[in-house]
Amino acid sequence: MSSTNQLFVYFGLILAFLAVLILFIGTWVRKMNPENQFVGTRNLKGNPTYWKVVKGKIVESRLEFKNASGLMNRSKRLYRAHFEYDYKALGREFRNTPLNQTWTPSKENAQNFVDMHPKGSEVIVRFNPDNPDQSAMQLGTSE
Repeated sequence: MSSTNQLFVYFGLILAFLAVLILFIGTWVRKMNPENQFVGTRNLKGNPTYWKVVKGKIVESRLEFKNASGLMNRSKRLYRAHFEYDYKALGREFRNTPLNQTWTPSKENAQNFVDMHPKGSEVIVRFNPDNPDQSAMQLGTSE
């Protein structure tokens, strides 16, 4: 094998190692910051990481869509998962909807979130103990 080919092989191995390292660090940072796993935390006072944790129940779960104009005035459809959830905090019952439910051009991605949280399923909810009607629903399972 020529020295030029060896150089390309070593360069490729270094790039592959760096890619794996970046993925590992990204996963580790996400796990170290549980706020990233919650929907509805933007523009809220307090740090949701330190809010109280309770179990909640999905009472509404559906796929929504809207038409939006794209580049060159072409119409396209955007989708999002819409949720409402009930939870009990400090002896009172609350119903909430995540604040920042993001619109996406991928119907499949939005539908996946709806499928993960069907009506009647349990979810983990964090609520602000100073203002219990402020809450965030955890993405994923309730375990």
